[in-house]
Amino acid sequence: MERRSVLTPPVFFIRTVTRPMISKAICAPAIAACVLLTAAAPASAQPRVSATLSAQGAFPGQEAFPAQTGRLVAGRYGGGATGSAAHLVLMRLTASRRSAAQTSMLTPRCRGAGVPRRLLDTIRLTQITLRRPGRYAYQSPYEETVPAEVPSIGGLKRTGLLRGSARIARGGFASGIIRNRFTLRDPETGGVRGRCDSATVRWSARVPPRSAALGRPAPRPGAGYFGLTGQRLPMQLDVGGGARTLVRARTGFQIRCPGAVDRPVILEAVRVRIAKGRGKRRRGAGRFRKFGSHTRTVRDSRRGPVAAQLSWRLAGRFGAFGAAGIWNVTATLSRLETGEEVARCEPVAVRWRAVR
Repeated sequence: MERRSVLTPPVFFIRTVTRPMISKAICAPAIAACVLLTAAAPASAQPRVSATLSAQGAFPGQEAFPAQTGRLVAGRYGGGATGSAAHLVLMRLTASRRSAAQTSMLTPRCRGAGVPRRLLDTIRLTQITLRRPGRYAYQSPYEETVPAEVPSIGGLKRTGLLRGSARIARGGFASGIIRNRFTLRDPETGGVRGRCDSATVRWSARVPPRSAALGRPAPRPGAGYFGLTGQRLPMQLDVGGGARTLVRARTGFQIRCPGAVDRPVILEAVRVRIAKGRGKRRRGAGRFRKFGSHTRTVRDSRRGPVAAQLSWRLAGRFGAFGAAGIWNVTATLSRLETGEEVARCEPVAVRWRAVR
């Protein structure tokens, strides 16, 4: 059985490492990449950036944060962007409230012969220094050669620019913008093979409390809910205009299989019915569930790229201000060429919480 045809989207891997140095080339033999960083600000203000690419505006502040008192909440914030394009963001504020780290899972749109229309771009920024209380910004150009073993785009040169900013408010609320644009070129001729752009992604993230799903169910029509999973990865929900349907639910998921060393993938459930409840007491109101499956390409430490068939079940409940639930996921690894099963993974149950 040919598995390659069911990979939607196909997955490729590129790793880029850039350090806060001015006009210095950094070669990383372990990942077959050479990176050039030219800082647009003093080196001390630049975060450290690493990015993994796979196939799958004004400063933010327009979001109306609720009035809160006290210090900024240190810890992990999870969420992403509402809308049809899958973009997830994980932000961590250190205990000192003076520095942060950010992981973004973006799906830029690409144009070009032989280049997938959608890619999964996992970008990690560390050592981010807050310029003002609760605010930071970054801009990092980068350049690398795609490893030769990467299907379709192996050996191409990627040149891009990553930029964004964020605002952290009291009470566990955060929002920001991020954009990643890059060009893929033939290293011999210099001809452009593809151009990719995430466009400006406006994201929101929260520190979800344990009480997220408590209280009488009250999903807000047209609202976005943001939070975290038990794997410390972002979770994001979009509620429909009538509050009777969960338009989509997305989460980052780390595959736990022998030999699978891939970065997290994105799971997505769409058009999930929210129960109205039965009887005078509306038993079961606010609950929802959905079954589904995804096929992704991941990297095996011994076999190289393999197909991962993920079967999942999403279940949850809305409360007065948020929602909580669980993703149950099973995974099977198979060879891309033959479809032969090479590993069967233990089922994983991942709990999650999200608030608006």
